[in-house]
Amino acid sequence: LTMSGAFYCAKCHKALDVLGDAGLQDSAVDTFTTSPFPMATRAESLKDGQQQLAAMREDEKEAMAALRDAFQSQAVVGDLQWDKQVKALTTVFELASAKSELDHPVCTKCADDVSKELDKRLKQLSLDREAYNKALERLDKEEQQQQKQKDDEEAEAAKLDAEERELKRELLALQQERASLQTEMQKLDIDQSRLNNFEHQFWEDYQDFQNQLNKINNEQLLVSRQVQVASTQLERLKRTNVFDDAFHISYDGHFGTINGFRLGRLPSQPVDWPEINAALGQVCLLLQTVAKHCNFTFSEYLLIPMGSYCCY
Repeated sequence: LTMSGAFYCAKCHKALDVLGDAGLQDSAVDTFTTSPFPMATRAESLKDGQQQLAAMREDEKEAMAALRDAFQSQAVVGDLQWDKQVKALTTVFELASAKSELDHPVCTKCADDVSKELDKRLKQLSLDREAYNKALERLDKEEQQQQKQKDDEEAEAAKLDAEERELKRELLALQQERASLQTEMQKLDIDQSRLNNFEHQFWEDYQDFQNQLNKINNEQLLVSRQVQVASTQLERLKRTNVFDDAFHISYDGHFGTINGFRLGRLPSQPVDWPEINAALGQVCLLLQTVAKHCNFTFSEYLLIPMGSYCCY
């Protein structure tokens, strides 16, 4: 701003007659009102502040609309002083400079160049925003996948914990069963030792019994043989007739004989009386022996065997 009331373009430093050129005023107001703001755009792309940007632009439009109405009323009425107009424009340009990265005022050409540059930056920022959105979507998907994976891992961990607890219970049960089996095994070892001792004693007794049995069998065999021999002798003795051997009775021609002595005589065959007496003595001895053997007692006779001289 100069003493003559001229403003200079902040970009190309060209003098601007803002108060004498109503079109420039409108252009400046339009540029301020409709130009994009990189800071707001950056905030939109980085923070996704679309609603905040819309509210900011609505406030700016309302302020500039009020300012345009003031310029129009000044042109019609013409009662505002020149310094007030300068102060008003200065305030507008300061407001525009504060709300954007570009210092104001600017000429129409510079404003167009800035607008084109900002359009390019806007397109690039739009592309960046789209890339950021895609990256954000990818990160969201990855986060969802990670969350799902985390949930799966937590579920798997919970399942493994449950399995671990179940295995611990089974292990405890197996340990208790093992302790019980060890106790039972110790009892079985004691029983086995006792059975082994019993078996050893049994086999010793069995050997002794076998020896005794063999001895008894040998004795029984010997006794059986002795009995067999005695039985044979008994049978032979049973078949033996003592009286037949002691008193052999037979005959010789017409005469009966006993131990070879003839009993009786015939006129045709005379026998000596001593032979006959000897035969009668043998008969008397046989009769006495048979009576004694049969425990028979004669009631009227007494036998006295004396060979050839026997009497009764």
